[in-house]
Formats: sequence, C-alpha cells, structure tokens
Amino acid sequence: MKGSTFCVVCDARLDGGRSHRPHCRRGRKPRPDLLPARALLEAGRAMAQRTDRDDAVPGWRSIPVEKYRASLARHVLAYLAGETVDADSGLDPLAHVITNAAILLERRRSTKEAPDVPASPPATAKAKEP
Repeated sequence: MKGSTFCVVCDARLDGGRSHRPHCRRGRKPRPDLLPARALLEAGRAMAQRTDRDDAVPGWRSIPVEKYRASLARHVLAYLAGETVDADSGLDPLAHVITNAAILLERRRSTKEAPDVPASPPATAKAKEP
C-alpha cells in the first residue's frame, strides 16, 4: 500500500496520516531484547558478507525483491535438506533466512516502496463442456 506508514510504538499500519493513538496497543512496545543475540549476530555476518561482495552500503535497497525471495526460498530449502553450512558463505543457511526475511519485511514496511507480494493471477472461468 503506497503512502502507508506504521506506528513506531505498536507497528500498526496507518493510512491517510491518521494519528496512531486510537490504534496503539499501549504497553506493547517492541522488545528487541527478547530476540536471540547469537542469531542476530549471525545474520549480521551474512549481511556484512553481502555488503563486502556487492560493494554497496546499503546496497540491499537497490536489489529487486525477487532476488531476496529466491534467496530466502533457496536457504530455507537448504536448511530443510539438512545443510548446516552454506557452501558460498560458510554460515548457517538460517542466518541467510533471517537476513533475507528482515530485508523483505523492511522493504514491505517502507513507505517508499509498493508491497513486495505479487498480485494474484486473475481467476479464469472454467469452460463448460457440451
């Protein structure tokens, strides 16, 4: 949704510039301290490798979301296949999953970008058989 912003307290979607107060779940502030530190550090390593490789900070904003979706799917499948080390980076595939998911979420939440979810294909009517 273009033009949408989000409440910094409760992350509710705000459309049309309305105040967040009627929508805010008081006392429900984000708690980044509850996230596992080791997982975040590993995701940071994955992001640092990407930044070094792409020679851009923050280059992730200029890369099409389709590449992040493909990378997310690839690393989820690697994890499900039992891989514990990514051949290219030497990191756990889940570190790449966290990184790709975070970038996709940030891109979706950005007010400057359209939603990154592709539109559903139009429904086609089934032809009646004679």
